[in-house]
Amino acid sequence: MAAKPMYTKAPVAPQANSWTGWYVGAGGGYGASNIDHTSSLAGTAIPQSSVDGNGWFGTVQVGGDYQFASRWVVGAFGDFDLSNINGTVSELVSITNFPLKQRNAYAAGARIGFLVTPQILSYVDGGYTRANFDGGSLSFATAPFTATGFSVPNQAYDGYFLGGGIEVMVYRGWSVKSEYRFARYTSSTVTVPNATPAFTETLKPTVQTGRMSLVYKFN
Repeated sequence: MAAKPMYTKAPVAPQANSWTGWYVGAGGGYGASNIDHTSSLAGTAIPQSSVDGNGWFGTVQVGGDYQFASRWVVGAFGDFDLSNINGTVSELVSITNFPLKQRNAYAAGARIGFLVTPQILSYVDGGYTRANFDGGSLSFATAPFTATGFSVPNQAYDGYFLGGGIEVMVYRGWSVKSEYRFARYTSSTVTVPNATPAFTETLKPTVQTGRMSLVYKFN
C-alpha cells in the first residue's frame, strides 16, 4: 500500500499592515477662530460682538498606536501647531480696533479607530489643548481720534478638543492622515496697560481646523 501523504498545518502568516507602533508626522492645514468678547471700563461690563479670524498653520506630531481585536486601533499622541490665524477685534461699534492672532497651539490626547479596510483607519480623538494668542496696539478707526501707548497683552488659553478623521496607509509604514478638529478654550481676562480708567478685555476662543499630515510609523 502506498504511504499516506503527511499533512502539516501551514504557519500563520504575520499580519500585514499592522497599525501597532510609534510614529512621527508633519503637515499643515487651515484654521478659523471665533472669539467671544466682552470689555470692562472702570468695572462696567461692555458687551461686544464676537471676533472672527482665519489663516494657515503647520504642525508636527508624535504618538503611538495599538491594534487589537483585528480591526480596532487605540492610541495616544501629542502635536504642536505653529499658526497664523488672524482676526481684528472691534471695540465700541468699531471706533477702536486691535489685532488678535493665534501664534501657536499644542495638544495631547487619545484616539480610537476602526479599520474600514486593513489600510484605512477611521477614528475619533480628543484631549487637552493650549493656545497662545498675540494681542496688539489699539487704534482708533474713526478720525480725528488717535491712540498711542495702549496695547492688549498676549494671552494663553487652556481648553479641550474633539476631532475625527481618516488615515490611509500607503507604503511600508507611510500613511496620510486628514482630520477635522474643534477646540474650545476657557475665558481669560487681560488688562490694557496705562489705561485710565481701568480697561480690561475678556476673551473666550473657539478654533476649528482642518489638517493633513504625512506620517511614518516605526513598526
